[in-house]
Amino acid sequence: IRRQRQMCIRDRCLGLMAGIEFKNNEIALKTYNKMAKNRLISTLIQGKIIRLTPPLIVSKNEINKAIQIVAKSL
Repeated sequence: IRRQRQMCIRDRCLGLMAGIEFKNNEIALKTYNKMAKNRLISTLIQGKIIRLTPPLIVSKNEINKAIQIVAKSL
């Protein structure tokens, strides 16, 4: 994911909740739609931030799969 930094302004995490802020709304929407097509549920907020909020009971395997989907969607 870090290789795609030119598209992102910053990423933030608090516990399991994470947010990725993009440079503009167009990139964020395109990435959000790709993630949805790959069956990763997220929320697009303020037009250019994607919020990821996994359930409290989540396996390490599921987290790794989510990271792969995000990386593939960028």
